[in-house]
Amino acid sequence: MDSILKVNDLNLKIPDRTLFSNLSFEIPRGKLTCITGENGVGKTTLIKHLLADLAHDYEEHAKFMVSRDQVQYVPQLRSIDDEYPLCIRDFAAFGLKTSSIFLNRKSREKLAAILSETNLTKIADRPLGRASGGEKQRAYLAQALRSEEHTSELQLLRHLVC
Repeated sequence: MDSILKVNDLNLKIPDRTLFSNLSFEIPRGKLTCITGENGVGKTTLIKHLLADLAHDYEEHAKFMVSRDQVQYVPQLRSIDDEYPLCIRDFAAFGLKTSSIFLNRKSREKLAAILSETNLTKIADRPLGRASGGEKQRAYLAQALRSEEHTSELQLLRHLVC
């Protein structure tokens, strides 16, 4: 199986309890993978731990087949005020590694494709502060997708945000 992440015998503890013991799994390339569970069981902690391992090139329990610049993290919640004035399109464009003020044609086309992929095209001009919770989540995803200026591997992000 061609995988983008392999985890073997991971033990993950927080101060008051063990979250995972001997956890092993793979995330296959090109397949939808979801991490589900009750609130508080450690899903977010697991993802943050794996991303920290990736950032520091640890390979003791987790082996990524993608580089750190190919992985973006979309948090569950962000505190966005209802009066936040930036529209969804401009918010998503913040993922650019260059200034979002001067988008060239290729960048505009890529941004439009990502807005379409995240089903935000019809509401792209709506202020982010006035978007629903699900629309905000999709805007965060669009921003994370936009941050990858090259069209290389974004599968891990698409797998982990499910």
